[in-house]
Amino acid sequence: MLAQIDVPDFLSQMHQRSQRLARGIVDRLGSRATRVRVKAGTDLLARDEACYAFIESGVLRFMHAGRAIRFFSDGDLLVADAHTGLCGAVAEASFACDVLLIPRTELIASLQSSPDLLHPWLELVAIESHILLVLAALYSTVDVQPNLRFERFEDRDVILREGEPCDSIFELIEGSAIVTVGGQQVGVARAGEFLGEISFLTDSNCGATVTAADVCLVQAIPKEEFSRMIQSRPKAAINLARILATRVVELNSSLAQGS
Repeated sequence: MLAQIDVPDFLSQMHQRSQRLARGIVDRLGSRATRVRVKAGTDLLARDEACYAFIESGVLRFMHAGRAIRFFSDGDLLVADAHTGLCGAVAEASFACDVLLIPRTELIASLQSSPDLLHPWLELVAIESHILLVLAALYSTVDVQPNLRFERFEDRDVILREGEPCDSIFELIEGSAIVTVGGQQVGVARAGEFLGEISFLTDSNCGATVTAADVCLVQAIPKEEFSRMIQSRPKAAINLARILATRVVELNSSLAQGS
């Protein structure tokens, strides 16, 4: 997920290309990169040493002047540091993240010793710059921006529990989850789907338990931010409406078969 707003398809394709380039560059750097665990709330742009960060797992919220512009998640390379002149910029970990830190000096040394790395690096920087420019332009047309949070669930963690209150709707960004009712599996949720939407919208307790089937990244949308999310991401609202309509069709079909 790039941002809290709908993005055009071409930008998603550029993001995929950026991730492929980043993975290739990091693989080539090998031991020049150092793996670290970053605590929640840490600003990677506030480090004294000039380093680039490759996100192995987690989410970084890239903000400027207090406004979130872009999210960096698994497979992204943050090609910025405190020495790139981004005054007022922050790259904050939404929760504990695992990253590979690449000192700028080490990257320069690698580019000098392996000239064939220069082209993919320059292409990556150009793509990332383009992504930020397009996102900035898109945000300029949006009057509101929801204040959402990301949560990470490990395999077998319970995301929602049957019978408990549901004060947020969850959008599954990565991973898959098992849906059970009364201990019996009734479905599988996958990336792009919403969790707890019916309970959330009807102010009722959760009708099912949702358990992570692998590592899951979800975006939590609290009630007070839901209307803002709809305004900034109309495609998400359409997707939610489609999911709810599908639920109704499936229920009607089940009732018809049982009669």
